Amino acid sequence: FRYKAIRRISQTSRTEVFEVEAIDQGDRRILKVLEAADAKQLELFEREYAVLSWLSHPNIPQVDIDDYFTVNPPTGRSLHCLVMEKIKGETVEQWITRNGKASEATALRW
Repeated sequence: FRYKAIRRISQTSRTEVFEVEAIDQGDRRILKVLEAADAKQLELFEREYAVLSWLSHPNIPQVDIDDYFTVNPPTGRSLHCLVMEKIKGETVEQWITRNGKASEATALRW
């Protein structure tokens, strides 16, 4: 494996998101994992990778050509994985905790 899990960031019924360390480069990245899903969920996950690969902006995580892959563990469930750049700074949740509800003007600037 190329990545070492550091911590779980979030989990839903179908996805888990982890902060990982790239073993070969030593930098921190974000790994999003989708368990075997229906065709629509898989299409949306693949589209997320495609859109991220097309966009270039300092506030949008960058992905590399080999950052989308599938793992087939012995349990039989396919795990679809998307690795993306970890952007430094606070999350929206952290900002709201510190500052309270964002004004409309602030939200539009974001």
